[in-house]
Amino acid sequence: METRGLLRRAPDPTDGRGCLLILTEQGRNALAEAAPAHVESVRRHFIDRLAPPDLAAVERIARRLAED
Repeated sequence: METRGLLRRAPDPTDGRGCLLILTEQGRNALAEAAPAHVESVRRHFIDRLAPPDLAAVERIARRLAED
């Protein structure tokens, strides 16, 4: 992705062992272009195949994982 100009690396000011990956303008454009097809695919392959109780379970799990 870096070679394609979609992101660039920057030093992590809080952790010298790693780096930050920063989305470039070209990367933001690629993301915006890909987003509609990605969302449609997630809906078709995941959301639309689940019954309401299944979706409620996924939501419950997501909330648990998001807790501090």
